[in-house]
Amino acid sequence: MLRKIKKLFFIIALLLFLALGLSFAILNASPVSIDYYLGNHQIALSLLLVYALGIGLLLGFVSGSFSRLRLKRANRQLKKALQQHETHIPISPSIP
Repeated sequence: MLRKIKKLFFIIALLLFLALGLSFAILNASPVSIDYYLGNHQIALSLLLVYALGIGLLLGFVSGSFSRLRLKRANRQLKKALQQHETHIPISPSIP
């Protein structure tokens, strides 16, 4: 029962997202000119904004991946150091 409700909610959210995207594309269909150093190109404003959003998401993902890899390496080094210290600590009998 809960699985069906989740699936229905997902379908409704997806349809709502698609409707918002379609209305966004219709409202921002006017062409804009992009000037490059070697020429220019006309593209719909909505498409330009979607490209900008995609490039921003990609750059954010890449920069986050580097940070995550750095943190994983530091975590691995700390675990290794902890394991080395645990092997050097003598286990003493418990004092009553």
